[in-house]
Amino acid sequence: KTEHTRTLTLIYAHTRTQEHLHMLTLTLILIRTQTHTHTHTHTYIHTHTSTLTHKNTYTRLHLHTHSFIHTRTHIWSHGQSKDGT
Repeated sequence: KTEHTRTLTLIYAHTRTQEHLHMLTLTLILIRTQTHTHTHTHTYIHTHTSTLTHKNTYTRLHLHTHSFIHTRTHIWSHGQSKDGT
């Protein structure tokens, strides 16, 4: 039984101007744990930050936990999904 953990961090910044200034920062943290059962567990942490001109700055934190059995075709099984405002 061998466990292997890999961490991948992807930062994506998107700027859009249309009456408002939308700052989108995407932070993707991928943690994969592999066991002898070939069952992979993926954990995505999605941070969405929007800055509006006429409103206060609010931060929405999306926590998505996905787990699927690693086959030729990926079969996804959605777990938690928290949305905080």
